[in-house]
Amino acid sequence: MPASLDTIKLRRRLAIELLALVTLVTTTIAALYDAGRAREYAEQTARVDAELQAQALQGALDRFRGLPEMWSKEPSLISALQGQDAAELSQRGLQLTYLSGAWATGFFNPDGELLAWADRSSNTPILTRLPTSIHEAVQQQRLGRLWVDQSPRPLYGFASGVSDLGSIVVFVDLSAIQEQWGLLNHPVLVVDSANKVLLSNEAGWLSRGLQSLPLERGWVSVERRLPALDWRLLSVHQVDLARLWVVVALGLASGIVIWGILSRFFRRQMTEHQDARLQQATALRLERLVKSRTRDLERAQESQIQTAKLAAIGQMSTTLTHEYNQPIATIQTYAENAQRFLQRGQVDAVGDNLEQILKQAERMGLLSKTLLTFARRPGAELSALSWQHHLDEAVVLLRTRFESQGVKLIRPTLSDEVLIWAGPVRLTQVWVNLLSNALDALRDTNDPQIVIDFESGQDEVKVWVCDNGPGIASALIGQLFEPFVTTKPAGSGLGLGLPLARDLMRQFGGDLTVEPADQGARFCLCFQRPPVHSSSPATPVERNTL
Repeated sequence: MPASLDTIKLRRRLAIELLALVTLVTTTIAALYDAGRAREYAEQTARVDAELQAQALQGALDRFRGLPEMWSKEPSLISALQGQDAAELSQRGLQLTYLSGAWATGFFNPDGELLAWADRSSNTPILTRLPTSIHEAVQQQRLGRLWVDQSPRPLYGFASGVSDLGSIVVFVDLSAIQEQWGLLNHPVLVVDSANKVLLSNEAGWLSRGLQSLPLERGWVSVERRLPALDWRLLSVHQVDLARLWVVVALGLASGIVIWGILSRFFRRQMTEHQDARLQQATALRLERLVKSRTRDLERAQESQIQTAKLAAIGQMSTTLTHEYNQPIATIQTYAENAQRFLQRGQVDAVGDNLEQILKQAERMGLLSKTLLTFARRPGAELSALSWQHHLDEAVVLLRTRFESQGVKLIRPTLSDEVLIWAGPVRLTQVWVNLLSNALDALRDTNDPQIVIDFESGQDEVKVWVCDNGPGIASALIGQLFEPFVTTKPAGSGLGLGLPLARDLMRQFGGDLTVEPADQGARFCLCFQRPPVHSSSPATPVERNTL
């Protein structure tokens, strides 16, 4: 029902009175609000800036934190420290300083005294002896940190020990950080645990105490702790109180807003119902859309599950083909030998070859059972075995390749067998896979060699298989034991030998890993000892070659 004229006038008068009251109240509140917001904004800006500058400072230092430890493993530096060759250390230190972006590098003997120094300017050492705390840290193989006060430049050092030969200290110039801070329109400073200013874009504040700084009233400061350095970074910002004109604008805006609210009040009531109906229709549309998307996702999930099943079937079939190729090739070799022995009338040799063919057939039957239960850990099939005996079996299977490639096999000769805990068929398969990979890697190598070494412990036996081939690219080290990852040319291998060998080793309770090598590849087989074994002393090891 439309409102009457008197009602409109009454509402109009009330609106004017309400507008005056609201304007007064809004102006007062806005003044207080603006002052609080200005301070809050300054604190927030200082907080963000402190975080950014702290991360920049920490990042600049983290770039160099690991350099001393990394350089301590460099053979040329170790050799120079052993001989205390100051000239070589200075020359090498200058190269490393320029290559790394550091400011200076110092080398100190085991007593903490300076051996050699190299920097980007005068090569004049700023330290002739390590501070006691830093010297103790490097002796304990910990990372040492030091701030150099007596330098004209802001330098921060990282120190690392080089075994018992001495230590390396890398100094970082923080001048660039201070120059970046110079572009800011507000003070930034770093203080130590004694509140002494170490870094700042205000030159007059350096080396002063925090309490003596001329911080004016109306300034706010936010600090960010740097725990690893025992420092604090402070970002100082001025509170902008010149924006109080917002109070007047807010007061006028309040009146305009209230007048607008009143003028549109009735129109809003008319549109509320329309908005409600629109929202209901939108909700129904969204509900239908969600149901449709859910059905699409369910269909996509079913498709992914089916794809995964097909991939698993394909991988298993490839694995079976890979595992059966070697016994079939061996049977073919022995059959051809038996045929030649029959032609020569060597019946005894034919019997030996037929016996080997029978063993390979039995092995294929056992291999089928092993692959069918590959996902389980068949503990009942494990027994105490001689790793040397099964190595001999693998060498016999691969003897033709050894002879054709001229590969020398160097292995330990023991008077007693060393027993490990494994499965007989699977252990031979592990040896065949590792030796086959080594033979593939040695095809284009002069004087090819495969070296077998071992170490017998109380609870485990470690056996190493090393070759002098081209080695393994560092980019493939982390993926070496993943299926279908191979370093061989296309068509030469499927990349399943090493993953299968590692899985078999883990079924034994051991493991197969790759280790760094100066030349070629180096694999480590870690076997468990049998549950019950003798405690006889280790047998002396001799070298035997194939």
